[in-house]
Amino acid sequence: FPSHDRVEGKPKLENLSDGGQEYMAIRFQRRKGDTSLSTTVESTADLSAVIWPGGGAQVGAATPVGTDYEEVVFRAPVSKANAVRQFMRVKVVRN
Repeated sequence: FPSHDRVEGKPKLENLSDGGQEYMAIRFQRRKGDTSLSTTVESTADLSAVIWPGGGAQVGAATPVGTDYEEVVFRAPVSKANAVRQFMRVKVVRN
C-alpha cells in the first residue's frame, strides 16, 4: 500500500485538554466557503453502529491555510475518563 504520510490536511487524531479534562480530538483541513460540501465530525463508542450518534465540539477558531483552506480541531463530546472506547471520523458529503 502506498504511504500517505505526506498528504497535507488529512485528519489526524490527537489528545486535547479542555476544562481540566482530556479528550480525543481530530484535526483536519477543509475548503473555505465551499457550499457544495458539507463537513461533519462524528463519534461513537461502537464501530459496528450503523449511525454514529455523537458529534464533536469545535475547539477555537479555524486557522487559515493558504487562500483556499482552513484547519479546524474538533473534540469528542465525552472525556476520555468517561468513555471506555471512542472513535471519531470526518464525514464529507457533496450537497
